[in-house]
Amino acid sequence: MSLRTHNNRFALVCLIAFGIVFLLLAIKPSHRDDWLLENVIVFLSVPALLLMHWHLPLSRISYGLILAFLCTHEVGSHYTYSEVPYDRWMTSLFGTGLNDMLGWDRNHYDRIVHFLWGLFLTYPIR
Repeated sequence: MSLRTHNNRFALVCLIAFGIVFLLLAIKPSHRDDWLLENVIVFLSVPALLLMHWHLPLSRISYGLILAFLCTHEVGSHYTYSEVPYDRWMTSLFGTGLNDMLGWDRNHYDRIVHFLWGLFLTYPIR
């Protein structure tokens, strides 16, 4: 199996995984209008990535990082970034919330995703 074939399969797996996440989180978002607005970039970038894949394929690491970012973005767009219950999720899993650990007073999911934007997309863009 060639590297190109292996990358094609991995890119397809990433596309299918994102499609599933996207469809699940498109069901009853907190605010449909906000969800549509926040997904404009997804509606433009996913087709662009598909077109780019045939002319300038990315590495498997790049596709994985893009998938991770898009999934965190979809969670934010489903709830709206300011209402993502990440602190409640962390408290139920670990007994303490991220806000308590870091002394935060508000929901910082938007800042977390902005940080991940830089962290996850630096490698593919380079």
